[in-house]
Amino acid sequence: MSQELRAAGRTLILLDQGKVHNKVACVADEKASQEIFEVRLVSLKETVQILRVITGCGTHGVGKGKLKQSVISLVEKGGIKWTEENKGIVLINLDGQKSFIFEESEDES
Repeated sequence: MSQELRAAGRTLILLDQGKVHNKVACVADEKASQEIFEVRLVSLKETVQILRVITGCGTHGVGKGKLKQSVISLVEKGGIKWTEENKGIVLINLDGQKSFIFEESEDES
């Protein structure tokens, strides 16, 4: 076998090994990114006390828009404390809760 063929064979082997290592690195990078995201999400859940929901004021600017009323209705059904920051922003007090369950009644489905 000529030196050129042996060199070409080694090059192909190294190329294949490089592809395998690259794939392993990509998988490890994806896993690390997911773990970082999960840690940050847990940290965020532990630190967020107030959720600011921008609802807008509605079409007439009087603070009675459909989105705002829906948000308020939902949090009240969940027994969650809330206040208005202004006509277009609802502040929801998370009060250390990590999750909320909102059940849809039969007349809403």
